[in-house]
Amino acid sequence: DQGALPQKKSHPSIVSEQTLSVSRPRIATPTIEFKDVEVRVPLREEPILTVKSLTLAPGEVVGIVGEKGQGKTTLLRLLMKQIEPTSGQILVRNFEDVDGKVHDEIDLAEISTAVWHKLVSKLYQDYPRLDGLSVSDASHLGSRADNDPGMLKAREIVDLTDILPKGLEPHQVWIGSTEDNGVTFSGGQIQWIAVLRALAFDEKPVLLLDEPGAHADPRSENDMLSRIKTASRDSGKLTVIVSHRYGTLTDVDRIIVIDKHTIA
Repeated sequence: DQGALPQKKSHPSIVSEQTLSVSRPRIATPTIEFKDVEVRVPLREEPILTVKSLTLAPGEVVGIVGEKGQGKTTLLRLLMKQIEPTSGQILVRNFEDVDGKVHDEIDLAEISTAVWHKLVSKLYQDYPRLDGLSVSDASHLGSRADNDPGMLKAREIVDLTDILPKGLEPHQVWIGSTEDNGVTFSGGQIQWIAVLRALAFDEKPVLLLDEPGAHADPRSENDMLSRIKTASRDSGKLTVIVSHRYGTLTDVDRIIVIDKHTIA
């Protein structure tokens, strides 16, 4: 019962009254293909990443593994369209644009970043702590109501019960606050809130997770990733999980190894 303990007036919710609890139409999951992609930076003779051939298909849960500095984050930045390849192509098949038109094949370079981000949900290692927000607001940043179908589904995967003070709901607990109901969460607990935020955008068909369990204990990490994998397969999403540990990537459909800055 959300009326049992009122929210503090000093911490207004960032969700407007106009935020609707509606089921958003799922966008078709695309297939993404890398062809002879290289990423180069100034003052370095060799590419920081080479992807000769890689296809990522709908419904797949793909693990990307490699030592630190081999290009895992660079691969995610390419998939997020935050950087462009120096050479080569990233092709998108079965791409549904904002008008609902489906393109059999299109170069990612031809898709605007704003449009592409409507398809992709991400979690990077350097997620913000969002001190001063309620756990509820930090879970969706004002873009979802607490009873939004995507939020409800995400909370089935990420159970916040264990990290909240007993008897309190997410909208009643503030991150890092020194006032009543304020909690200084651990890095692992903040990470689960960040994972919940990435999963809340249920209508987005591509999910990118960068070291999603880096700050969690192994048992919690395995449990969380197992739920994410099951939900992704059930919904037909394309999910990419980046890690430097093979143990994180149990039960994925494929493991892609980046070695010497190269995916062969």
